[in-house]
Amino acid sequence: MENITKFYDQSIEVSEFAQSNSELGVFDDNTRVPVVKFNNILKEVRTQSKKTVDLSDEIAIVEVLKQKLAHLGKEFHLPKEHFYIDNTGATLLIKSGRGQHYISPTHFENGAYLSSPHYDHELNYSVNELPKLHIGKYTRFGKGASVNIGADIFIGDYVWLAPGSVLLRQEHDAYGQPSIGARTVAMTKQPAIHISDYAWVGRDVIVGWGAKYIGKASIVGARSFINKWVGDYSIVGDHSKILRYLPYKAYLMEYYNPSINDVLRISDWNKVYKEWIKYYHTKISDYDYSTFINDYMRKELELLDGRKNIAVIEPDTPNFLEILPGSSNIDVLVKDQKLTPFILQKAQNLGYKNVRVRNLNVFNQKFPMLDRSQFIAGKETGYDVIMSSEITEDLRENLADSLKSTGYFLTHHFKYAPMRSL
Repeated sequence: MENITKFYDQSIEVSEFAQSNSELGVFDDNTRVPVVKFNNILKEVRTQSKKTVDLSDEIAIVEVLKQKLAHLGKEFHLPKEHFYIDNTGATLLIKSGRGQHYISPTHFENGAYLSSPHYDHELNYSVNELPKLHIGKYTRFGKGASVNIGADIFIGDYVWLAPGSVLLRQEHDAYGQPSIGARTVAMTKQPAIHISDYAWVGRDVIVGWGAKYIGKASIVGARSFINKWVGDYSIVGDHSKILRYLPYKAYLMEYYNPSINDVLRISDWNKVYKEWIKYYHTKISDYDYSTFINDYMRKELELLDGRKNIAVIEPDTPNFLEILPGSSNIDVLVKDQKLTPFILQKAQNLGYKNVRVRNLNVFNQKFPMLDRSQFIAGKETGYDVIMSSEITEDLRENLADSLKSTGYFLTHHFKYAPMRSL
């Protein structure tokens, strides 16, 4: 049998810990380490969250968190936007013929909390490596909801994390060390997440680390586990399976640009749906002509039959769906969000169940446009085909790592060929 030490990570040491159990928490007192200070703030706020008894307490706890993180940022000379919490606005009272309800500024219901898991694994974090935190206005953290800040967190405005929901940003590699070995430092994963405005994460949902984006006005059904990103204006269930598209909501949001007060005054969404369908049938003919689809593109797509993962960048028509196989997973990035309801309606009309749309403009280096291609336990992830009418050098650089080694980039301006040979 060969010597197993050839697989060792030479930076890892294992030894017996002889001290008493009372000394195991020594890291908590190491206040010279930025990540420990960060963790201690979250622990303190969590303790206070468990003691809240009314809405005033739930709103006040956010101000405590905001002030403590602001002080931490100032101490370590971080930019103000590193920790951003918008708890502005007055509590809104909504009255209707049937009753009344309150919509409160950003608040933590009893027991809701943020945590910094396994911070003792990351004691060498520099100050700038501390996770960024952005929480938008009128965001509701339901009773017992938890957000695990192992990476940058962006939560938009009017988001609802329902009671018992869990947002994981630091997890262990299922393909690496077994059992308790997976808890070692090297096994932790830390991808950032972007939760868009009006997103609703249902009761007892678990958001795994692979879910890097939850779309605008999307809904994650109760008790689902998701580990893939969720498109805008969609309802998903377990394993991010698309249950329904919401093109009429996309129509209202993208064409009317409503305020929160506007949204709260709408109760008959069937009326919105009827107007949308009428508008769709009136305007869909405008998309018959397209610079995105031509005979060349159609011909080349025939050669790519059987490809399962397709990305479409900045289409100018929803009709591109007609030339793609409905059995494929189709991810669409749009700059013009007024096209979003048309794409979702077209997908619904065609019976396509795997179309995800998201806004190209919300992404930066921390939130890459597409999932990165990588090998996991010998299996390669990423896209088989990336379609775009044109490509700039910046776009090429951003997309290159998202394509499989056997994948193809398809554009009007380049012969269809493996991306890495272009």
